[in-house]
Amino acid sequence: MEQFDVDQEYMKLVIQFGFVVVFSGACRLASIAALLNNIFEFHLDSNKLLRASARPRAVAVADIAPWGLMMEVLGVVGVVSNCGLLLLTAPTLDAYVPEFLEVSRVDSHTWAIGTLLLLVIIEHVLVALRVFIQYTVPDVPKDVRMQIDDEMMRENHRVRLQALNDMSKQGVIISPDSFSGPASEWPSLEGKRRRKKSFIFF
Repeated sequence: MEQFDVDQEYMKLVIQFGFVVVFSGACRLASIAALLNNIFEFHLDSNKLLRASARPRAVAVADIAPWGLMMEVLGVVGVVSNCGLLLLTAPTLDAYVPEFLEVSRVDSHTWAIGTLLLLVIIEHVLVALRVFIQYTVPDVPKDVRMQIDDEMMRENHRVRLQALNDMSKQGVIISPDSFSGPASEWPSLEGKRRRKKSFIFF
């Protein structure tokens, strides 16, 4: 049975993301078409993964580094592309910058420079807004991060207790300081979570 190709699926998603982001100003129905395609593709890939292909081999990685970088680059390219399409083709530009267009009717050179300057200003504002949102909204919610910290502390506590039990079976004298350290602090963190939940509900 053929193995499920995860890289091929990532490549299809990146290509689709590029078309939607870069050319959304020219084809406004592209995002809706991509949504419908992804809904259909979700069920198709689920059936393929469960019945028509072998499970992919698990590989421990930190993130989807190359694909994520491609999406970051396509996001910036999409901002520039859509700003250019808006400024060069929008018929409603007269209502937004009438003074600029009044000068452009007299001097085409001034129109070209002004359009480029306006494009650069809007593009910088949108890219700055995107970077601001990217760094202010965490990738992992705070509650999920607390749960991950709890699980790590519990695991460290379990490993330490197992090590102390093995040492005691071997006749090694265990001092009270053996429980010191971050691994023994998880109950206090759990208490903080309980206090936080009670504050929310009451």
